[in-house]
Amino acid sequence: MIPKGPIFNTLRSLALEAIPDGIRVSPKENNSLSNWFDKGSYNVAGINTSEMTIHADVQELGTALLSDVERLSNHALEQVQEMICFSNDTRIRSSGWNVVTIYYFAYFVAQGLLRLLGRPIFFLDRQRVRNLTNLFLKGKSALNAGTYLLLKKNQLSATQAAYTLKLTKKKPHEATWLELLGGLRKYVENPLTSTNLSETLFYDSITTKNLFDEYRNYEWPSMVRNIANYRVGYAYKLVQNVDVAATKKLWGRWETGTPNEMLKSTISLCVSGDKTKFRDQVWLLHDIAISLFLVFLNIYQELVKRRNIDNRWEVTRKQFFKRAIMDKDATIKRLFDLK
Repeated sequence: MIPKGPIFNTLRSLALEAIPDGIRVSPKENNSLSNWFDKGSYNVAGINTSEMTIHADVQELGTALLSDVERLSNHALEQVQEMICFSNDTRIRSSGWNVVTIYYFAYFVAQGLLRLLGRPIFFLDRQRVRNLTNLFLKGKSALNAGTYLLLKKNQLSATQAAYTLKLTKKKPHEATWLELLGGLRKYVENPLTSTNLSETLFYDSITTKNLFDEYRNYEWPSMVRNIANYRVGYAYKLVQNVDVAATKKLWGRWETGTPNEMLKSTISLCVSGDKTKFRDQVWLLHDIAISLFLVFLNIYQELVKRRNIDNRWEVTRKQFFKRAIMDKDATIKRLFDLK
């Protein structure tokens, strides 16, 4: 459903490097990235005021990343189920809260995609930072609690690799969007990866800068969420019979049309330099979220084909489709290619 060319091939290669062959992640075990920092086997090789270098087992870290990918995929599907219920329900429901649901669908997909690509964004509290620091030097930590980005530096041996843990100085939500959308934008602007026109237009749309005049940078999805949820009296106006986001028919729009067509239609509503309507910003967020979800699904399916990963997660998700009657939804059938 999404165009595939050099950009997709690059993303697939990153995922195959991050998730080695033969990893088995049981739904009953807590192999999360957070748990890995507490109980994993690694050592700290260097540290300064902005980052640290750790040496870790590639298979073990890959297990933690895949464990989070599976769970974040489930998180995203729960939001999808709520979006479908909102779309189909004949009762009056909160459009303001549906904006928040759309946002968290997008956020869980973004977090999962970054882990799939081996570039996770996550928060480390003061105790975890202190524990990591103490593996290298005793005493006061040179680093603070905050949002970190994990990046692979180089392979040290057949089983070990060096990774950089960088302090972003951003909150988790803002850092997630800056890393994902900013990272994808580099492929759009790179002549070596932007040779397929349809694919380049697809990722150019996902990483559009049309809202930068209003929101400055790629933090804008989080800021849209904040407006809906925290600006008193703005998005929650059911009692006054006012719907500032108009999200009722958003999900059903994806029953027909290609991702490029959907994105083009909503981007045209958000013209750079103009004061855009909040509704148009929400619609753009919705369509970018589904587009990122499709990228996530396609890369995950490549892992299923090329890596011997545990398929119980997929079986459980398909059972959830039937239990929640999601498999009857026309848009879901298109997105997941359900027969």
